[in-house]
Amino acid sequence: MEQHRQHDRAAQAARPVQRVGLRGWVAACLLFAVLSACLIVLLFPAVSFWSLAPSLAAFYAVALVMGGRMLWQRFSKAYLLLFTMAFVLLPFAIVMRMFGYVDFMALLHHLRAGVTVDSFVESRPALVQSLGAILLYVLAVFHLGSLFKLRTTAAVAGAMALWLVNPTLWAALSATGVTTAPLGLHSRLVTPQPVAQAERPDIVLIYLEGFERGYKRTDLFGEAYAPLAELEREALVFTDIAQIDGTGWTIAGIVASQCGLPLLPNAQGNALNMFADQTDFLTAQTCLGDILKARGYWNEYILGNDRRFAGNHHFVNSHGFDRITDLERLETVFPQPEVAQAKYHWVVDDQMVLDHARTRYLDLASRTDPFLLMVQTFGPHGPRHLVSRACREDGRVAHVSEIGPAAYCLAQQVRDFVRFVRANQGARKTVFLLMSDHLGHDPRLRALLGQDTRRNTVMMLSDDAVPRQIDLAGATIDVYPTLLDFLGLLGPEGRAGLGVSLLRDEPSLRAELGMELLNQQLRFDPAIRRAIWQDGPDMAR
Repeated sequence: MEQHRQHDRAAQAARPVQRVGLRGWVAACLLFAVLSACLIVLLFPAVSFWSLAPSLAAFYAVALVMGGRMLWQRFSKAYLLLFTMAFVLLPFAIVMRMFGYVDFMALLHHLRAGVTVDSFVESRPALVQSLGAILLYVLAVFHLGSLFKLRTTAAVAGAMALWLVNPTLWAALSATGVTTAPLGLHSRLVTPQPVAQAERPDIVLIYLEGFERGYKRTDLFGEAYAPLAELEREALVFTDIAQIDGTGWTIAGIVASQCGLPLLPNAQGNALNMFADQTDFLTAQTCLGDILKARGYWNEYILGNDRRFAGNHHFVNSHGFDRITDLERLETVFPQPEVAQAKYHWVVDDQMVLDHARTRYLDLASRTDPFLLMVQTFGPHGPRHLVSRACREDGRVAHVSEIGPAAYCLAQQVRDFVRFVRANQGARKTVFLLMSDHLGHDPRLRALLGQDTRRNTVMMLSDDAVPRQIDLAGATIDVYPTLLDFLGLLGPEGRAGLGVSLLRDEPSLRAELGMELLNQQLRFDPAIRRAIWQDGPDMAR
């Protein structure tokens, strides 16, 4: 009897696939279509899971009917590998769906800074779509394995497919393909040595959240850029400010434009330590707030969300800022009915932020000392966008998918704020820096504008500057020395951090090395990370 059983098991093992009949093959084709569609959703964030959901549900239901009991076999231990690969892929799929790509530096920074409830609120739509695609994919693999009695083979093949679409694999392959030796960027870090300054103008620095120059395209975004175009006629306009690695999210854009440095992964301490507990933020570097504070400036920062998000408060507290006003404080300054109309989950609209900035400007301008008033907006953040109350008929903030209305609303409010300051500055000299903190996070922008041609918005205005357009190739790190130069503070070296003043003749690192080589150096040279976080410019030499 035992010999007969062994013979039956051997015969079954030798048979490569079960004969499933016509109904089984119909079920197999439908399941394979479902599986393929789920992979497409995971690979291409522009493809909506919800747009495919009715078809996928119909295909899956018909497959279950046609396959019947053949689709239900016991789980093999090999499915643990499939589940593991699905679990590993999920966070990257969410980020891909939110932003169109995975920025590993941004991801690492936010994980170290601590993930808040705000992060989950913003990522919930992407989470649901990504999780739905992954679960349906896993079920399709399970049913195909059951149908053909190739459970282990199906599980391993399904796991390998998930591994092949995982961005970490391609990042690792990219790292192994780097053949260029380190170029010693750490030795090019420069601590600016400010020169004596006859005047101390007030400085108004406004970060236009994700407001890139591509919004000038009227065929795509209507009149979104028109209010800023009015200001450009009076400004120094920088047209070729690209986004290099380590500058692609808000705090990174702030660091780049105020310290001349990309925000690379912190080389200090255990990678598992949460950055939120590290209160010293780039204290080895001399940034804009440090220089201004030493010259008697009052430095103030206004934003509409939590100051603790991504370590914002650690940065400003480490670099000479006297006051920071965030969501918590704004909720006590404005009447509660107004806050209720202006607030979307974890942020208030730009109208409220700029209204408070007007109040603070009038107070600061009544004093003797000069000041830096820094304002962070939110409107066209992406992947969805916030439209302020003033731009809505119902008088309530709205969270929308269209880029154009949110961008136009923000541009209009910033233009009006600049006009307000000029109308109230009196005899005080004022310098404006208006710039996008990074490129937009809407995943559609990569396809609409082409990733290689996308550029940040940067313009500087003052009472006596001659308007002109500067087309030199630069990056956000070059904004810092350029602003110091514009203020008359930059010494003869013409550099600060890793940045170069675009008002002089020396080429920037981006112009000298090109984007690809520069980014390779920033990603894979540990010496530059140590120099930024631990050693500082002097020790790096």
